[in-house]
Amino acid sequence: METRDHSDTLFRDSTATASLETAIINAKYVNSNPPDRVSRDFKADGLNLSKRTMSNRTVWSAGSKSYMRVYLTG
Repeated sequence: METRDHSDTLFRDSTATASLETAIINAKYVNSNPPDRVSRDFKADGLNLSKRTMSNRTVWSAGSKSYMRVYLTG
């Protein structure tokens, strides 16, 4: 079994990185794409993210200290 280093993730036991959250925020709020389209675009690139997962991560990142990591990398 292959393991990955998750030291760059925003949340424990999550695959959310600052650059991934920045891409979600950019697609949703800057480009005004609906969550369905954002989810489909990620799925086409091989990343299966549901609308619920994307929404939860965005809310969690805005309500935590990790928001600054997203803001500074974006």
